[in-house]
Amino acid sequence: MISLQRNLKKVFNKKVLLIKSLINNLDFDLNKLTEILNTEEYLHVIKCNPEDFNSNKALDYVFQIRWIHRCVYLRSLYDYIKQETKTLFKDGAFDLFVSFKGARGQTHKDSEHVLIVGLYNTTEYYFPSLKKTYYLEKGDVLYIPRGLVHTANSNEARAVASISLYPHA
Repeated sequence: MISLQRNLKKVFNKKVLLIKSLINNLDFDLNKLTEILNTEEYLHVIKCNPEDFNSNKALDYVFQIRWIHRCVYLRSLYDYIKQETKTLFKDGAFDLFVSFKGARGQTHKDSEHVLIVGLYNTTEYYFPSLKKTYYLEKGDVLYIPRGLVHTANSNEARAVASISLYPHA
């Protein structure tokens, strides 16, 4: 397996890095996740108005599910990323972004470094200042330095995990 830590040391705070097929044994099932998130236990971590979240409306939105490492289903992925980045970064929020149909995200920049892990289908990340597009698929990892403007898009249902990273002082 490719070392995430070794690759991040080369690009830290300088440029975008896409590592294809970093996580070969990723077992992610969107239907299983939907079942888990529909339980009362996880409704409080979904970033939307509670009355807006139900199985029917879920098909029309992109949802951010906060602190998903509390969900046992994705804990091993979080532990792996935390282990691989601990010498460079302190970890922050571990969130999940899910859409059940094609969707275009808002153009934005993050105040922290971010690692994105492809979980389901393909997500396109466009960086206007670089005039470059990266395609993130299941098992791929994308490093985005803080402050770099980007947009995420998909033409079909998709899921990605996102972990915020903060440099050691």
